[in-house]
Amino acid sequence: MSGLVFLAGAGLASAVLAQRRGACVAAIGLSGTDSKEQVSSLAFDDADESVSVEPGDETVLAMTPAVAAIVTVHFAVDVPIAFAGSARLTFFLNGASHWLQASDGRLTATIANADRLLATPHEAIAASVWRAAAKAMRLPEAPMPPWQVAVEEQASLAAVPSQQGLRAATRTRRPNFTLAGDRTATGLPATIEGAVRSGQQATDVLMNPSMEC
Repeated sequence: MSGLVFLAGAGLASAVLAQRRGACVAAIGLSGTDSKEQVSSLAFDDADESVSVEPGDETVLAMTPAVAAIVTVHFAVDVPIAFAGSARLTFFLNGASHWLQASDGRLTATIANADRLLATPHEAIAASVWRAAAKAMRLPEAPMPPWQVAVEEQASLAAVPSQQGLRAATRTRRPNFTLAGDRTATGLPATIEGAVRSGQQATDVLMNPSMEC
């Protein structure tokens, strides 16, 4: 598991005692039995020593969602004035890219959910995108202008049906271990609003153990 882990004092009344951002939880230590089983320690892959969870402490693991890549292709080219301007976007259906934006001698094409392109040579991506972009912008296809491909492998939520059923509840079977983050089942997509709601739900669970979340 990876995400942001908060370890807070009893009842969340004290300041955060420890936090780890972006580290993977390598092991979770448990103590007690059956319904009284609680988290007693957390081990991380980037540290030799585990963090103790004392009686009365609470832990919140902020989980990150499944993500998808975004590929952006920039072309150094002037486009007709009708297509220029930061507020003007051209969208494609089933195209080589999803939308185009032109400004100040540059044409930018964006490809969302682009995991399929991660192993594709950048020159091939640029050529494919340029053919469609040139036609849409009423520009000659050859020669292709100078270009640059930027790849962000973990750029956006993978909003696919298979992920919905994997979203965990806030409450776990351990009373001092709660889940948060926009991947939890908040009823909202993995957005800032979903992240905020998940934090509210985690706090509600820790402060009101009988609450259903």
